[in-house]
Amino acid sequence: MMPYTVTVTRGSMTFKSGMAAWEFRTLIATWPRFTRPPITREEAVDYHLAYEKGGEEAVLALERSIIEREQAEEMQLALGLMIQETERRMRYAKASMADPRSYEYKSHFDSWHPDYRYGT
Repeated sequence: MMPYTVTVTRGSMTFKSGMAAWEFRTLIATWPRFTRPPITREEAVDYHLAYEKGGEEAVLALERSIIEREQAEEMQLALGLMIQETERRMRYAKASMADPRSYEYKSHFDSWHPDYRYGT
């Protein structure tokens, strides 16, 4: 078996194998105070190294920062999808009110129906 090293921003840990690192992650995830247990081996090592340096407070602070980052990413994704849907509805509304010979009408059907080109 080859040693398996997990490196994170706080440092690194070496395990006998990848399976041993996964068992370590499973063990760390059993801590009852987690609201979001570690999902990856890297997160488990990060939590462990945070605990070594700052105790439970550091682990809980790291967990909060991970949760906040994930929520921000989810909100960013939702915002992007909402903007995309709004642009689609605006384009459709604009095209539906436009003269069939206008640029807005042609560009809408060109973008939504790639095989169809207006006037051909």
